[in-house]
Amino acid sequence: MMFPAASSANSPDIKLPLKFLVTGVIAFFLLNFLFFWAIPAFGTGNFRGPVMWTVAHLTLLGWGTMIAMGAMYQLVTVAFQVPLYSEKLGTIQYYIYTIGVLGLLWGFFSFNPFILNLFGFLAFLGALLFIYNIFKTIGKMSKQTYISAFVLSSVSYLFLTVLLGLILALNLKWSFLGSLYNRLFPIHILLGLIGWFTLLIIGFSFKMVPMFTLSHGFSEKWPRWILTLFHGGIISTSISLILEEKFFIVIGLILIAAAFFFFAVHVKGIISKKMKKKLDIGIETSLKAIVIGLILFILFPVSLIWYGENKLILTLIYLFIYGWISLSILGYLYKIIPFLWWTAKYSTEIGKSNVPQLKDLISESLGKKIFLLVIIGTIGFSISILTGYSSILYLMQSITMVGVILYTYSVLNVFRK
Repeated sequence: MMFPAASSANSPDIKLPLKFLVTGVIAFFLLNFLFFWAIPAFGTGNFRGPVMWTVAHLTLLGWGTMIAMGAMYQLVTVAFQVPLYSEKLGTIQYYIYTIGVLGLLWGFFSFNPFILNLFGFLAFLGALLFIYNIFKTIGKMSKQTYISAFVLSSVSYLFLTVLLGLILALNLKWSFLGSLYNRLFPIHILLGLIGWFTLLIIGFSFKMVPMFTLSHGFSEKWPRWILTLFHGGIISTSISLILEEKFFIVIGLILIAAAFFFFAVHVKGIISKKMKKKLDIGIETSLKAIVIGLILFILFPVSLIWYGENKLILTLIYLFIYGWISLSILGYLYKIIPFLWWTAKYSTEIGKSNVPQLKDLISESLGKKIFLLVIIGTIGFSISILTGYSSILYLMQSITMVGVILYTYSVLNVFRK
């Protein structure tokens, strides 16, 4: 039986990435419960307020970034064949970041600027330690690759995102930004959703899609062009938001859409060279997320025609976070956690006793039901935001919630095997 290399001799102790991954899965479970309290705000299209801010930051910091940090501690050592700079620093960073995020969520929920600033600084410090650890690790490489360029770019945008987030939080206490606040707020979202999450998912997709589909011999001409287009789009859109130049905002978003289009073309080229006949449900789901992402990236510049329409903007951002970013993470995680656990528990037992196969650790048939529920719930919820019918929003979130409960059970049950 052939196993792709999800770990190597350079990989850290499994306890380090698992701390982050398990915490992230629990956060995902909790945020979907919290979603029910946010439905009235979704129904009116009002995405500013304590509950919405709490849900957004639990999603992006407690779920998405927590998972990304754990996955990176594992994958950078596999993808770049270098040991992690410091496992001890990674453990310290986990506790500082987790306490910071928990306090930050409390600050948003109670809308207490003092708590927001105090724990926002801790979360910022935790992110800084992570960024330092990753930069020092990648710095050990003898030669940089396009995948490392994507990872370094995404981590740099993470720094800018959390720095800008801290400045915006300080403004809630001292109000020193004036009208600039409303121009910096969308840049904070842009840097986080596209600069940090999207570039990171794309960077590791260059490694994981060939690895999990057993693809070889595909062209690698697109990645550097894709990264250049993303940087151009993010920078020009950010400057245009500061200057409030709507025409150039559209140009920037078109550059970003073009970058994602070429990424989709590149992935299609990888899949055309696959040796694995039937793809696992996790990787299938991550590929579906790319299709959703491509549609959204095309729709973003088009949607500016309705600029100022809160429900449309809220719908696109919701679908971007849960249909592209979150679905990608869910799919990859459904593959990564069983790989990590199997490698840690059974890789030294081969030939000594009855060793379970990887497929015995997590259910493919249950996975198909889970992802079907999550996709139906997510797309149905996003359409319902436009209609504003609260009863349909509750129904769609309930469908998603069933999928999330089954997903959490399925993933955490791996550790019992």
